[in-house]
Amino acid sequence: MTISSTLRELFTPFRPARAGRAASFVAVGLLAAAAFGGAGAAGCNEAEPAAGQGTDDVIAASVLSPAEVFGAKIAAHPLFGQLSQRSGAEVSTIVQRAASRPEAHTLATLATLRNCQQAFVAATCMPAMLDAGLLTDALKADRAQALQIAADVGLKGASLETVGAAFRVAEWTKSGPGGSNPLAGVIAGATFVGEPDWACDGDCREQLGNELGGARAGYHASLSRSSSAGGAGGSGAGGSGGSGDGLDFEEVQGWIEVAKSIIELIDELVWDTGEKEKECLSDSDCPSSEYCHKIGENDCRADRNEGALCSRGTQCEGNCCKPHISTFFAPSCRPASACN
Repeated sequence: MTISSTLRELFTPFRPARAGRAASFVAVGLLAAAAFGGAGAAGCNEAEPAAGQGTDDVIAASVLSPAEVFGAKIAAHPLFGQLSQRSGAEVSTIVQRAASRPEAHTLATLATLRNCQQAFVAATCMPAMLDAGLLTDALKADRAQALQIAADVGLKGASLETVGAAFRVAEWTKSGPGGSNPLAGVIAGATFVGEPDWACDGDCREQLGNELGGARAGYHASLSRSSSAGGAGGSGAGGSGGSGDGLDFEEVQGWIEVAKSIIELIDELVWDTGEKEKECLSDSDCPSSEYCHKIGENDCRADRNEGALCSRGTQCEGNCCKPHISTFFAPSCRPASACN
């Protein structure tokens, strides 16, 4: 059994654009547009934009505002702090496993995890998950609390887009975006075998906070949508392509997606940087239509389009970077008028 397309959608909007990697933000816009269209078909009347207000802002306010309400309820729920603390410890475990082992070992595990998203075979995939840092009892506890939170705040039966956005709002509310998210320090402060010069600050921490926070939000969202019938057959992990450990299929794949995202981040930021000469040290070292990508090789890159994740305005075509509902409240590039 492969990872479901709906489950993947809980995670894909959270991955910032990278040179050589297809940007996910067009997909975010299309995903939001699909949600807006669906809501309209259900009887919601789209408002006309007021002077100085973009159509996307009107649609976001009229259709996705429930995500803000749900997100605030999730963040205030007494179990959410426990869930975030435990899943943060799970992220730390995955990082520490990768940091303490040779690069080749962890990349081999990553390759297996990718295969497990295409076809989950317990005999192969469970050992890889355990090797990467799976804590089975913690995952089961995560599931129970995520399901309870979703039930208590009224998320059961909500659309995929609303669930994903709500947990994203809760993540930013509780932990903060970018470098302010404590998860950023999990990789930034790690010591990696064979990488004595590894250091991470500024843009690096911003990227870590956005990506890890987004991945955790996607993980929580996937848990809240699990069948809670782990090992019961069907799409459960004990059924077709299941783990046999009483884990629901969606939560197993949600955990794999998080672990894969973390290892890919480490590969990008720690192992794949090489000893390249730095092209720039600040944005002023680059042409006016470019910014200094201060991670790894420090190279000048074209300003990002509207909707791409960002950490500062100089990365954006409109010189404006601020949270927006179209990217589930992550800081993203906006038109210049949005910052005026």
